[in-house]
Amino acid sequence: MRAIRFHLGLGGQQIPDLDSEACTGCGACLVACPNGSIEMREIKLQEEVL
Repeated sequence: MRAIRFHLGLGGQQIPDLDSEACTGCGACLVACPNGSIEMREIKLQEEVL
């Protein structure tokens, strides 16, 4: 499953949609981005307390 999909915006511009649930943090999007506008940030997960 892909974490980023694109749809066409005004003037045919490609607009990205990110599915954060599908993101594995592999960094492939960083390499593929033509203008370097994607950055990765580490997110700390909270443990669920029962």
